[in-house]
Amino acid sequence: MNIDVSIVMLCILINILNLTIEKVWILKILIILVFPIVFFENIYIKSNIAEKLDIQLSKTSWKNEMIAIGTVTDSYQPIEKEYELMPDVLNTLIKHKNPAVISTKSDLIFRDLDLINELSEINFINIAVTITSLDDKIQKLIEPNTISSKKRFNILKKIRKNTNASCGLHFMPIIPYLTDSYENMDLMFKNAEKLNVNCIISGSLNLYGKTRGYFLKFIKNEFPEIYNDLFSLYKNGKVNREYSKDLFSKIKKFKKDYNVETNYSNVIKEKIKVYNNDLKQSSLFDY
Repeated sequence: MNIDVSIVMLCILINILNLTIEKVWILKILIILVFPIVFFENIYIKSNIAEKLDIQLSKTSWKNEMIAIGTVTDSYQPIEKEYELMPDVLNTLIKHKNPAVISTKSDLIFRDLDLINELSEINFINIAVTITSLDDKIQKLIEPNTISSKKRFNILKKIRKNTNASCGLHFMPIIPYLTDSYENMDLMFKNAEKLNVNCIISGSLNLYGKTRGYFLKFIKNEFPEIYNDLFSLYKNGKVNREYSKDLFSKIKKFKKDYNVETNYSNVIKEKIKVYNNDLKQSSLFDY
């Protein structure tokens, strides 16, 4: 998800409810998947996130479950520079030796490498980076105001070099006729293998509700040559079954060619052997 000016913190911890929030003025915030169409004028900072997280993880009912951070909103967006919530979150995870997955598109995460490494020494931590296209023109159009794909690959490189954390490349959403070319997919897997990324997961674009209209308008304006073909694929929220089957057949071949894991569960199981820790695995990783 792209933000135009500055944005908020974590959409995480489904088990944590009733967080107090601090209202922060902002020019606009993106709520559509990868392009700026609909905005609100206010954002909300979960300023007591670490406190509430500590309470949750201290409960006897908590079973050291995997926590996914940044699955909807990037926890390392620009406003994190000011609020510095993630260090407290990471320190809380370290305190409780709790596993987590952090997804981001920002190299602000470099600030917290020491904490990430500290957690990686005692339990499973995965840093996942979303990369959609290696074509600079396409990437800038669908994700304006975010760092380049090249810089995102550098995040994975530094995580692998400077920590014991696992790394994931999220090649998603795959946009039909735009980011699903052989060249783009081949480079994605080739770079993943080169950087020794632990896992690459892929998923095609979904278009539900109003998102469909906004996205198709965007395609018609920016990529009119693929509009008709793409429109025909989406009779409902998901791409048609024939396209999906063909896409994942290609992904399966790339996995074999480059020997890159495409299932988080397998990565977690391998790490468990190292940590000798009985983690409860979440359906988030069942791909």
